[in-house]
Amino acid sequence: MTLVVITHSLSVARNICDRVAMIDGGRIVEMGDTEALFADPHSDILKTLIADAKVTNHRHTHETADGAKNGAADDSAQKEVK
Repeated sequence: MTLVVITHSLSVARNICDRVAMIDGGRIVEMGDTEALFADPHSDILKTLIADAKVTNHRHTHETADGAKNGAADDSAQKEVK
């Protein structure tokens, strides 16, 4: 399934998208894998926006089926299932 998300929030894009297209002035100036773009932006506009904004990444912070966070044991996250 494909979903197109249009947002001005870099954090939203980073956390829910697998691929991102950076548009400036109605033209795509950079497009690619989300984490690759945030790790090494090539366009000046994306470099500036990332530097000026607090861009959070919650993508890899998740609770697994056994209650562990990020694959590490975390007793505070354990939940009893009856």
